[in-house]
Amino acid sequence: MLAESLFSGGDGGVSGGANVWPELYTRIFALTEAGDWPGAQAAQARVMEVSRKVYSIGGYGSTVTKALKMALDLQGICGPAMALPHLGWDEAARVTLRRELSALGLSGTRPELQECPAK
Repeated sequence: MLAESLFSGGDGGVSGGANVWPELYTRIFALTEAGDWPGAQAAQARVMEVSRKVYSIGGYGSTVTKALKMALDLQGICGPAMALPHLGWDEAARVTLRRELSALGLSGTRPELQECPAK
């Protein structure tokens, strides 16, 4: 609930999804800084839509972490390995994540990363 926190006097947030989709979270911050409560609420609703669809894949207790890790992997930022005792997603969950990201209009890669040399 980043928008509500900022409008209540907070200075920021620790949003895991900002590692994957920073533009969604910086938009909330910019709109609250501008005093645009309706705009900030709409941006927060977009974050919640992404959260509902992406963080529910697989139904694991570690789904949020797995979803973030896999989305970062799809963007070429890191690999999909999880720290034990957690295991990564199977291919079916990866396909579901790609499909959900596509339906949300969020690509699997970041344009600014496409030109980076291979790791």
